Amino acid sequence: MGELQNNWDATDCSWFAVQLKPNSFRIAERSLLRQDFRVFCPKTRKTIVKFGKPRVQVNALFSGYLFVQYEQAQPSWRAISNTYGVSRIIADGQGVPSYLPTSFMDNLLLRCDAEGFVLPPPSVQPGDHVRLTSGPLSEFVAKVERIDERKRIWILLDILGGSREVQVRLEDLVKNGGA
Repeated sequence: MGELQNNWDATDCSWFAVQLKPNSFRIAERSLLRQDFRVFCPKTRKTIVKFGKPRVQVNALFSGYLFVQYEQAQPSWRAISNTYGVSRIIADGQGVPSYLPTSFMDNLLLRCDAEGFVLPPPSVQPGDHVRLTSGPLSEFVAKVERIDERKRIWILLDILGGSREVQVRLEDLVKNGGA
């Protein structure tokens, strides 16, 4: 799903959303990058079991949409609407692109890693119940036993008739509402 560009510092730039044509993510992203636009597509990972084998599935957080940034001084949004793979720019009633709030995009970018994958909330604490989102134990619910100074997380799994302590990555967990 493409690489995240790290040019997010530009304060004179605005973000907006574009709707993509069906099955056109890669061509739209590639075409926009060739035109020197900054693009961003937050993604999630999920492990699914297909034919008895675990497989990691990558999905766009906002399926069918892509975020694009360009300089306000050079409004070239018409070029974007004519880009291969782009269906339309999300616009107001007069056809002018609806700029996304800076705070929304800043927070979204902070919630993603360098490759654009959404990171779990940092509020996981010992004693919390979490659900594993990837790996062979995907969808198992466990209890966070401890977190060390390097942010390594150990969880307690109840499997095979006993409890097992396992180290996992923070990005492979989501906080579970139930106990």
